[in-house]
Amino acid sequence: MEVLLLFPFAVGYLGYLYLNGNMAFVQNSSAYISFMLFLAGFITAVPLLLFNSAAIRIRLATLGFFQYIAPTASFLLAVFVYNEDFNSDKFITFILIWISLFIFSFNSIKKALFNR
Repeated sequence: MEVLLLFPFAVGYLGYLYLNGNMAFVQNSSAYISFMLFLAGFITAVPLLLFNSAAIRIRLATLGFFQYIAPTASFLLAVFVYNEDFNSDKFITFILIWISLFIFSFNSIKKALFNR
């Protein structure tokens, strides 16, 4: 629904860019830039399609758990590689989130093992 609502505005903006000669993909770009922009679509779409095909094959609870891996990896990258500020508020939040995930996982494992 969101795409349907925004589509006319996107087409209008692309028309505006085209008329003003600012469209990088069609006008004033090298073959390399055009190829890279074209390739960016595939690089974006293929992982999303693979994720979608995998997501319909696993339980939603498992999918929800895996959704925490990417933000946690980004958080750890920010703190340990980019030396971002890591204060007590962030530490407490991080710990509470992972404690709740542990409780949820423990409960799911317990159900799977003992409620057959």
